[in-house]
Amino acid sequence: HDLKKEITINNIESVQLKKYTNVISEGLNNGVFWFKIENFKEKEDGYIIQVLNDQRPKTIAYQNNKELKILKGERYLSFLVTSKNPVYLKVTTLREALIPINVSSQSVFLTADKLGFLFIGFYNGCAFIVILINIFYFINFKDDLFIYYSLFLLSMTSSIFISDGMLFFFNL
Repeated sequence: HDLKKEITINNIESVQLKKYTNVISEGLNNGVFWFKIENFKEKEDGYIIQVLNDQRPKTIAYQNNKELKILKGERYLSFLVTSKNPVYLKVTTLREALIPINVSSQSVFLTADKLGFLFIGFYNGCAFIVILINIFYFINFKDDLFIYYSLFLLSMTSSIFISDGMLFFFNL
């Protein structure tokens, strides 16, 4: 946790880092956090590092003192790592320090991502049909309860849609 904002990519190797094995949850102790991810095995397809936070913290990844590009078209901030050298993540949180980091090989990532999109699409499709049915019932039975339930379901589905990282996926 870089409270004084003194750490840069040039002096990060001289800093003693604390080892984490679980999700980093520092509560409201927001600010700048540095992470070192290492022990990559040699793989042809590389690794994907994701910061699974729907609040889109400002994150920069470095490998060999060069900044890695953010992968476009992903639900969360993602970086492709093709070398086995250590990666340093600089995560700047604004609201809260909840920083779940996922590291997986590219093939495992793609399989899990496709499965995730399948479940998100199934849930949103079912919710949309239930909303349409309730609007139809509201028109036919003139009961306000159906429109209230439609609005409730729309708000719940929207919040799940946002927390699943779909706004970041659509670059919104």
